[in-house]
Amino acid sequence: MAKLFSATAFCLAALIAIPAVAKAGEPQISTSGSGTVLASPDRAQVDFSIISRAKRSEEASSVNAAVSGKVYRKLEEIGFARETVYTVHYGVNTEYGPFVAGKRPEVTGFAAVHRMRVLTGDLRMAGKIIDAVMDAGAAEIDGITFTSSKMDSLRQAALEIAVRNAIGDAGAMARAAGGSLGELIELATPEAQHYFPMESMALKSRSFDEATSIVAQEISVTATVAGRWRFVE
Repeated sequence: MAKLFSATAFCLAALIAIPAVAKAGEPQISTSGSGTVLASPDRAQVDFSIISRAKRSEEASSVNAAVSGKVYRKLEEIGFARETVYTVHYGVNTEYGPFVAGKRPEVTGFAAVHRMRVLTGDLRMAGKIIDAVMDAGAAEIDGITFTSSKMDSLRQAALEIAVRNAIGDAGAMARAAGGSLGELIELATPEAQHYFPMESMALKSRSFDEATSIVAQEISVTATVAGRWRFVE
């Protein structure tokens, strides 16, 4: 279940607007507000890299392809078909020796880098994915990102809180000034800001038998609005 909390804040950028005609010189109230929704994630994204080094570029590529094949097979064993494993980046980079002033850098070899990604709707599988790809020869786990399949509804809930906060502040300002809040002139919002917790990892090898355990953090969605109202004296 999502947990809601809110706070007033600053900001504005007009992506959504409700236009109204404001008379020149009439008194107005301007406020902004923000709302935040916390929710438990229901999706996990695991990014990892296969890195192979060799004296020749084609050899580095060949070794990388062999390890990639092992990774695909390991992932298939735990229920992930090949078409569900994505390539994020692939490249073969030239590597150089130490820099020496006045001399051309010496080529020492080549590194083939294959960065891959697996998505799962079962958070319990995140640790198993890590174990599988590391056992198959992946060089690094680049990170795990937790997300939600309900981002639209979370954003809308955050917007409702933000609007209520903006209206509440506008009304308080109007009353403090000896009047009341009039018709809405404009209401605008930028894009909602999402915080997806990411577990940054740098597992170089597996020298232990215990399975990797991953605990997901909550994700947060924050929306902000800015509004203008007529001030009724």
